[in-house]
Amino acid sequence: MGAGRGGSSPSGRQSRLASYLTDPERGRSRVPILLTGSWPLGHLREKRRPGSNSGVESHDRDSLTRIHEKDYRDYEFISGEIERLLKLSPQELLNHLRDHPIEAFGGLNLPSGGQMFLSREAQRHFWQITERGLNLMGMASERHNPEKVCEGLKREFVTLIFDGFELASGNAHEVFSGTIRRIEAEHSTLTHHVPCSVVIHRARDVFTVGPVTFVLREKFLKQHETAIRACVQAWASEVRDFVLTQLTGFYTDFQWIASITVPPCDPGVSRRRAHEGIQRALDVFKLIVGSERARHVKQAYDFSVPQRHVNLISTVDGVFDISSGGTMHDAVVNDAWYEQVTSFPEWQLFEQLLFRWHQWGYLDELENRFFDALSWHADGVSDPDPGARIVKFWTGIERLLSVSAGSNLASRLAVLSVEPPADFARKSQEFSKLYQRRSEIIHGGAHRAKESWYREAALGTEEASKIALFQFLRAIPQIRCCYGSGGRKGLHAWLTWLDKIAKHHRRSLQQKT
Repeated sequence: MGAGRGGSSPSGRQSRLASYLTDPERGRSRVPILLTGSWPLGHLREKRRPGSNSGVESHDRDSLTRIHEKDYRDYEFISGEIERLLKLSPQELLNHLRDHPIEAFGGLNLPSGGQMFLSREAQRHFWQITERGLNLMGMASERHNPEKVCEGLKREFVTLIFDGFELASGNAHEVFSGTIRRIEAEHSTLTHHVPCSVVIHRARDVFTVGPVTFVLREKFLKQHETAIRACVQAWASEVRDFVLTQLTGFYTDFQWIASITVPPCDPGVSRRRAHEGIQRALDVFKLIVGSERARHVKQAYDFSVPQRHVNLISTVDGVFDISSGGTMHDAVVNDAWYEQVTSFPEWQLFEQLLFRWHQWGYLDELENRFFDALSWHADGVSDPDPGARIVKFWTGIERLLSVSAGSNLASRLAVLSVEPPADFARKSQEFSKLYQRRSEIIHGGAHRAKESWYREAALGTEEASKIALFQFLRAIPQIRCCYGSGGRKGLHAWLTWLDKIAKHHRRSLQQKT
């Protein structure tokens, strides 16, 4: 791998590595401890300030040739580390492990069946190759678990050396590419079925929100009973009843089953994307229906809202009493609820955005900010603490209507919420008061348990957040069209325009008075 430590030649160093990694006797004799488990990769990630270029390089600045060269230098370092450790005696290796115990976890799996540990620095360079390669992949990298890619990279490195592959500055990135090909060959499309609380109304037994289909539990289980029982039969006979009991008990607490199909990706990523996609669909529902009805709408993996509770109390005499109960989580709606929800002018915009995210489409700054704000709004809807709700709603509003400190959020909200300029002053004052309540909570002016205005302020702030979300969603196409950017630059220009309108409204009102 090029001249390096001790003047080693590329072919000489690779041949010694290959000899070590493929010789059973040398492998067993030189590795003092056979290790299992995986390296704690979290310790390898470099701490980088936002915007820094340490460890991961942008594809815009690095051609594939440069990527090959950088990967090559990393492999050269890794090979030098392995060669350095090979020169240590067994006692020296044991002493090294005693001084660097964390290096005993993870390493390279050897053809001999053992595992050779790697130095912390060598591990860091494997991680650096992984980050660089995933960065080069762009959006496609989101389908991968970086830690699994790094472990696969180590296996591919050993395999290629065993097969006699000659690493050079013009082909080094092929190790990463081969790793990705092997991993993606095992990816598959998966459909996830998650129990949810949505609406208590049962006249409609199926409905959709973007890529998510909600089906009444009884209908879902009836449709899939045969396949589910066949799955249970695949388990060992002594645990089948337990598995079925766990499944039915978990699903019985919920009236709806949400199903979403996730395109091929890492199984862990698929599960996370499914839960996130279902939550975003529920967030849209909560935004439209509101906190009075949809406060307890949730998916089964949302543990912020307990499904059931049991109270265990005792008297001074030691007599115990048990009571249990639960809260109805499904929203109470009317017969035409779905038609009313889908008739919102913004419904198609919601669904288009959900579908694009679901298909791994690119989301710009505006769309990502919208999803962030939607999540904060939905968290606020479900939070039982009025003060926390106020803070969460305002956090979402700031994600939409601020790019720097000192922004006049109340004026911007007032511009978005009024048609006749005459109402501007009243709405601006109203939103300013609500923001003042938020500041009193954050900066300690309000007593969390005693303020009488909490509930009213929470409802008013929820409405302000709702206005911001709907207006921002409508404005996204206009911002791109008028300012030629869906990024921070376009957002800043749009907010500046809102400030100009607010200034014009104030001037008009002053002239009238």
